[in-house]
Amino acid sequence: MTGTLSLSLLFAVIFGGAMVVAMTWDAACFEIPDTVSIVLVAAALVAMVSSTAIPVIFSHLGVGLGVFAVGVGLFAARLWGGGDVKFMAATCLWLAPGDLPGYFLAVSLAGGVLAAAIVVFRRVAIPQTWHNLHWVQRLRDPAEGIPYGVALGIGGLVSAEAALKGVGYLS
Repeated sequence: MTGTLSLSLLFAVIFGGAMVVAMTWDAACFEIPDTVSIVLVAAALVAMVSSTAIPVIFSHLGVGLGVFAVGVGLFAARLWGGGDVKFMAATCLWLAPGDLPGYFLAVSLAGGVLAAAIVVFRRVAIPQTWHNLHWVQRLRDPAEGIPYGVALGIGGLVSAEAALKGVGYLS
């Protein structure tokens, strides 16, 4: 029991930490490091192999690959960045098919709030000391778009319990 609890905590920290790193990095640099997606994929595979049945693993792989395929289409249409595609697919690898609607809803709501907040942030006066901060300049530049990794990460955090259940580490 203690070993399973320790692993559950480890996977929770990895999943939650990856969400926070991706959100922070994307907000500051408009980029999600590939390392975050690689860590999410590797940890999900280790978690599933150590705790779930083969059919469950295949359903999760199907979810991740399906989301990745749709994301590639969004990337090709220049609607999403490559980091967003990889991050969302890696996050969805943790989720059972039945958990996707909740995750997508959380991402959509967070994305709407994020978009509204950025529009307001771009129109209001900011303290003079902020003008020299590169990341603030990028957030205020309409040509930069929106760091959607923030919404993806919020959706992941909202869905963290489902993700840990999905890979077999919460019941």
